[in-house]
Amino acid sequence: PQAPSDSGWTFPNAFSPNGDGRNDVFRPLLNPGSITSVELRVYNASMEQVAVIFGAGAAWDGTDMRTAKPCAPGHYFTEWGVTYTTDGPPQ
Repeated sequence: PQAPSDSGWTFPNAFSPNGDGRNDVFRPLLNPGSITSVELRVYNASMEQVAVIFGAGAAWDGTDMRTAKPCAPGHYFTEWGVTYTTDGPPQ
């Protein structure tokens, strides 16, 4: 399912995990109070899974889970599973 059009969710298209404290992790930009669970999977250009993160605050810091080292700069693909609540009764 897609996020509701009025959810205000935004998924960034880039981040810079360089340790400067600004934009160091990749995560959805949304109202965290509406999230009940998140599953984030990250794949490199060869479609090898380099990260899988679970939890309402799921964020990727650019680390390859297979080596525990930073991933090389480049293009990565994400797959998200998000469970959220709404602020009112179903319409």
